[in-house]
Amino acid sequence: YTRVNLRDDPAVVTTGSAFPPDIGKNVVFLHGFNVNQDDARGWHAETFKRLWRTGSNARFHAVTWRGDIGIVNAFHYHENVVSAFETAPRLKSYLDALSEDRIVIAHSLGCMVAASAIADHGTEAGKFLMINAAVASECFDASLWSDSPDPSNDMVHDDWAAYTNACWSAKWHELFAASPSDDRRLLTWKERLGGVLGDTALYNFFSTGDEVFELREETPTFLAGVTSSSGRYAWQKQETHKGRGALDPAGTSWAGWGFERAFTYQMPCVTSTWSGVAGPGFKISHNGAYPPPEVQTESVLLAELDGHPVFLRNPSSMFTNAIPAAARNEILAKGIPALSPSTGNTAVFPPNNSFDMDTAFKPEGGAWGRDHEDYGKRWLHNDMKDMAFFYTDKLFKALVEQGELK
Repeated sequence: YTRVNLRDDPAVVTTGSAFPPDIGKNVVFLHGFNVNQDDARGWHAETFKRLWRTGSNARFHAVTWRGDIGIVNAFHYHENVVSAFETAPRLKSYLDALSEDRIVIAHSLGCMVAASAIADHGTEAGKFLMINAAVASECFDASLWSDSPDPSNDMVHDDWAAYTNACWSAKWHELFAASPSDDRRLLTWKERLGGVLGDTALYNFFSTGDEVFELREETPTFLAGVTSSSGRYAWQKQETHKGRGALDPAGTSWAGWGFERAFTYQMPCVTSTWSGVAGPGFKISHNGAYPPPEVQTESVLLAELDGHPVFLRNPSSMFTNAIPAAARNEILAKGIPALSPSTGNTAVFPPNNSFDMDTAFKPEGGAWGRDHEDYGKRWLHNDMKDMAFFYTDKLFKALVEQGELK
């Protein structure tokens, strides 16, 4: 098979040999986050062998991209989201050079690379098959975005539970929705990749047992779940820790769930007319050198949220009405939290295009090669590769069938 290194521009292509007969199809595979060049070879070889063993005769193209930024990669996830957006045009350039039908298969954050290539750069792919996709489900379906201030909304940081949701950085874009020339209206994950749906046949292979996308009722700390797996609750952590960098080595210092200033709250409690949540609202006195006026009502403060938000006012590039596309992508990656579960554990699309691997693709009788102390026999994030082919062959049969790779 052919190896394609997109870690730098231009691509470095190592053409394979001993190809199967040409059936007019190319299958292009992208690995996910925290995979270095050596590990990528393992992902590629295992995926190729399993597809071939299941009957695929498509030409296989194994894509390596820079998804392992950082000495300790888990501390730099958000940088790797930026890298996914930056890799997308390189993927387009390579795919455009393939003259025959192109079927893209991607795992985890590799799905962001491929989805951006299609939605943002006009890449043509006959089909796009996502596996354990590390992409907010609201990117494709805005109805899955929840701005509910109810404590049951696990995508909201616990420290913000008493604030009207009008303050959230994830809702800030709404203040500019009526201004078509103001790029701040685009600072949301809602329908960020919606264009993919009209440009290719999209399939979602998700797992309700995925530990990386598992949510817990309380906002997970950096150390939460590490005794079970270093990746447990990772989706919830990466979104709820945006803006929390000073308190969390894996967080960011951009907007998110960070506070611009520290406040103490005056009583009595008020009920927000925007969210209906009983809490301290905006009747506040500042701990620092710049106290607010003696009388500062919720309505006054809300009228000033466009230029003076409660969330962390960083980076400065957010506070202009002209934000280049690359800067918007970086702000989304580091500063704007998703308010939805991951596509990788959610039935985002209709049943014919959406498959729960945890329930549909295990062997007859539910046999599984692991019975974990915490996870039991769940289909975990990397099991398409880590679990023996004996247990995963139904997934690869479905990929070959849906991709029409024989």
